[in-house]
Amino acid sequence: MELLRLFVAIDLPRELKKNISQVQRQLAQKSKGIKWVEDVNLHLTLKFLGEVPTERRNDIHLAIKDSVQKMNSFKLQLKGLGTFGSPGKPNVIWIGIEGQREKLLNLHNRLDAKLSHLGLAGKKEGILPTLPWEGSRKVLY
Repeated sequence: MELLRLFVAIDLPRELKKNISQVQRQLAQKSKGIKWVEDVNLHLTLKFLGEVPTERRNDIHLAIKDSVQKMNSFKLQLKGLGTFGSPGKPNVIWIGIEGQREKLLNLHNRLDAKLSHLGLAGKKEGILPTLPWEGSRKVLY
C-alpha cells in the first residue's frame, strides 16, 4: 500500500510569496546552514493529515470540495514572526495572521468536520502560513 504525506493548504498570491521570500533572504544573511523553502512552495496550512493511503485521495478531494462550497472570499493580513521548537534551534518559522480570522477558522472547522467523517481528524496545530526548513541547524538572530 502506497502512502502519501498530505496536508490541506491555501496557495498564497505571487506578490505575497515574493515579500515573504525577501524576509527569508534577510534572515538567511544572519543564519548559516538553513535550507529555506522556495517561494513557490510557501502556503497557508489549514490541516496536516499525515500519511494517508493513496486510495483515499478521491474521498479527501470530495471532502475538501464540500468544505469550501458556498464560502465567500475573505481577507487576511500577515503580521509578525514566531517559531516552533526552541528559539535557538527552531524547526518552523511561522507568520501571524490578522484580519477576518473568524472566516478562516470557520473554513478550518468545516474542513475538520468533513475530514473527521473519513477518520482523518489530523493534528490540532494552529492555522499558520509556514516557512519550514531543516530544523537541525542553529539559527543566529
